[in-house]
Amino acid sequence: MKRSLPIFALFAAAAIAPRAQGQSPANVAGQGSGAVGGPDSSGLQDADAVVEQAWRTLDGFRTLAAKIRCQGDLFDHQSTSAGIYLQQGRGLRQLSRFEIKNQIGDSTFTLLEVNDGLSFWTFRELPGGPTITRLDLDRIEAQLRAPGVTGGASSFMSPISGLPKLLFGLRQNFHFTRAAETQLAERSVWVIDGGWRPERLIAAVPDQRGTIEAGRTIELKKLPAHLPERVLLYMGKSDLIPYRIEYLRRGSKSDGAGQGSLLPGYQTIASTEYFDVRVNVPIDAREFVYQPPKNAKVIDATDAYLKTLTSEGAK
Repeated sequence: MKRSLPIFALFAAAAIAPRAQGQSPANVAGQGSGAVGGPDSSGLQDADAVVEQAWRTLDGFRTLAAKIRCQGDLFDHQSTSAGIYLQQGRGLRQLSRFEIKNQIGDSTFTLLEVNDGLSFWTFRELPGGPTITRLDLDRIEAQLRAPGVTGGASSFMSPISGLPKLLFGLRQNFHFTRAAETQLAERSVWVIDGGWRPERLIAAVPDQRGTIEAGRTIELKKLPAHLPERVLLYMGKSDLIPYRIEYLRRGSKSDGAGQGSLLPGYQTIASTEYFDVRVNVPIDAREFVYQPPKNAKVIDATDAYLKTLTSEGAK
């Protein structure tokens, strides 16, 4: 999967396919000066800029800790997932831990991602056996600072994992056009609707280039099963934290996706909720340490990652 689609590669590789259950996340505790205000409720503001503001806000917190819950339907399989997310610091060297267990039928999948400031580790426990990959952050930083590569030094601060990276990637792939005030359970949130940027959709389904460039809707069956057509972000009005993210596709039996059937004709194929969110609170340093099991095979994926940087910079 291309680097431009990080969250969907995660869904496919780890079999994480969440759909929210409508339960309300807990109130935010320990909010610090990193929080900013959201847009007005007219729905006329620049929604794309709000998403950029949100990822910069998330990357500016000293720490963030949350629990994750998800349930969904992907590849004709129901799945449920639960886990934790932790982050500390900012930018490429942002310490982070994302750990989730996913249940599909009788099978259990585990995904663990840890950024320890020097390496980015990914551990996957799948039915076929575990895999461990590592990215060398020193080499990646050097490449990001090189002229002409995805913005050169300006991209250096972009995180390589976690919620800030997720929003950064979503904004790269989707153009967000509507932002309006609504309720997520008892929480006041901004709901922001996004559709594919044409150039990114062409990269995902190159055989549909002509149809996409002509501005026509592509056939649903042409879109890979794990890719959505639209994205909905539910972000807190006071802190711009994404408490819920929904991935949507059109469906003939759908009454409408989103709170209050916001998008008629769409259904939610996957979503993630973050709850018990705490910002700027102490996190045990041991959470950001990963030690591969003795004699475990570790795949160095740095070269493959650097190639994606080169290909992106060449565009």
